[in-house]
Amino acid sequence: MQYFISFLIFLFLVQPVQAEVFSNTNIDQTDVTGSVGALTITPGLSVAIAYVQQHADENPDWATMALRGAGTSTAGITVSSGSQPIDLARIILATVAIGGDPSALADQLEVAISGGHLGSNTYINDDIFGVLALVAAGRDPAKEPLQSLTSYIIGRQRLDGGWGLAATSLSDVDDTASAIEALGAAGQGGRVINQGVAYLQAQRNSDGAWPFRQPSSSNSASTSWAMQALIAAGVGVDGAATGALLSFQNGDGGWLWQTTSTASTELLTSYAVMALSKTPLPVAVFHGVVILPVPDPALVLPPITQPVVETPITSEVVPPAPTTQVASPDPSPAVSTKKIRPKLSKIVLGASTRQLAVTGPSIVDWIILSQGLALISFGLFKLRRCFPRAPYQAVSRPSRPSRAK
Repeated sequence: MQYFISFLIFLFLVQPVQAEVFSNTNIDQTDVTGSVGALTITPGLSVAIAYVQQHADENPDWATMALRGAGTSTAGITVSSGSQPIDLARIILATVAIGGDPSALADQLEVAISGGHLGSNTYINDDIFGVLALVAAGRDPAKEPLQSLTSYIIGRQRLDGGWGLAATSLSDVDDTASAIEALGAAGQGGRVINQGVAYLQAQRNSDGAWPFRQPSSSNSASTSWAMQALIAAGVGVDGAATGALLSFQNGDGGWLWQTTSTASTELLTSYAVMALSKTPLPVAVFHGVVILPVPDPALVLPPITQPVVETPITSEVVPPAPTTQVASPDPSPAVSTKKIRPKLSKIVLGASTRQLAVTGPSIVDWIILSQGLALISFGLFKLRRCFPRAPYQAVSRPSRPSRAK
């Protein structure tokens, strides 16, 4: 009987809790008052939108996504072209953002999926953007090949909860954030997402912004990506994060790589616009019928003519702006900040049966399981002592009569 009770308690403790499936909130419409959903257009965001509009030809794909996320017109912007998987993924995201039909491009991208992953055997970011692109194209995450691609990303999560550029790379903020956005868009949740969020929170610097990887100085790209991921995961961002991101804004309305940088770029500004607009990727999803947001004329700002006042720094080397992935880390050290750890129960009990089947139980799962079994054994031992058995009494047997000799 006691073994049967132990088995029932064991099933109760280790049964997987249904993972919370979340989805990012895409901005598909604007109301007649000019506000974009729950978005408040601040002065910093307004001049950033104007900067992206004026420099959209530098990175038209990212400019399109940023303007669509902010509910602003994308008229006059033409998406780029390319045949590599990472390029196709970016082009699909931009095509959906401007209201185009990505079906043919999505078919071409699915053909490039081989062995459960996309593109390079080394890098993971092409798989991440592949999931984002196929979800944006309206493909079903529960069907192949998108299901295998999602499982491939989950299986590449590192022990610290993050993802790196490659399977052998250390985790970094940028790739972890984009992985969270991709998995969230594909309907994943629970332990995988919670661990990724915990990694991002632990990487945050004391200035409220994020570096590429600890220990290093904060930069605007990593901060933008981290904010988008936290918004996608339903955690949200605080005012300190928003203020830290705005500290990278230049006098021309664009965004700098770091506060000591001298040149704004459209790519960094597009990242910031999506973060401030609270619009994670994908910014729009194709459902067979294109529904474009009605642009607010108040948001289409005139060109900025005021002079830019900057302090030149001759010793600085401005890193090149990436085209499809996040910028490279800054090697300069920074003061480490406090680490915010989520509750262990959310990390362990948040796993769904499907996720455990893909990734297998982690070390934390086995520790919790062993502790649970130890508690069960101790409880049964205590329970047994509450009902002691009757003392053993020897039963005397009658002596046999001795035989007559």
